[in-house]
Amino acid sequence: MLSLTNRASITSALSDPDLDLDLRVLIGLRARLVDDDTKLFVVQAGDTPDVINEALAFAITGDQAEEPSFKWVLDHGRWFEILYDRGGERSRILVENHPGTELGIHYLCLSHFCRGGHQAGRLVTSALVSDGLRDRTACDAGWAPQAPVITQP
Repeated sequence: MLSLTNRASITSALSDPDLDLDLRVLIGLRARLVDDDTKLFVVQAGDTPDVINEALAFAITGDQAEEPSFKWVLDHGRWFEILYDRGGERSRILVENHPGTELGIHYLCLSHFCRGGHQAGRLVTSALVSDGLRDRTACDAGWAPQAPVITQP
């Protein structure tokens, strides 16, 4: 879990060679938006609900999760982006699209795009991939090969 709430933390993340390249590109694109009212968070595979909720200062996942009240969810291929606006304070949350990502928040992102096995509310966003920018949705064929398949009864 990364909390990028100031220029120093953003610079540190951008210069970390161990972070996923697509993630660093997204952080770089969103860095200018971070200010006193807008924070950037990164949820990575292995982060627990307690760690996630404590960093955000509100319960987005786990047993105490609030009803989802996000403004939007974007699909960037290997990363999702969620925007919460809570009383003028904005939280941009980058969520790793990986089987090891905490199930509640991962499902929140995936279910926003894939409902009932079809593309309900199809939202096309740019997926950041090493060979350039391509338009995709979370339900497109060939999308995010490491992502789990979610089926609904």
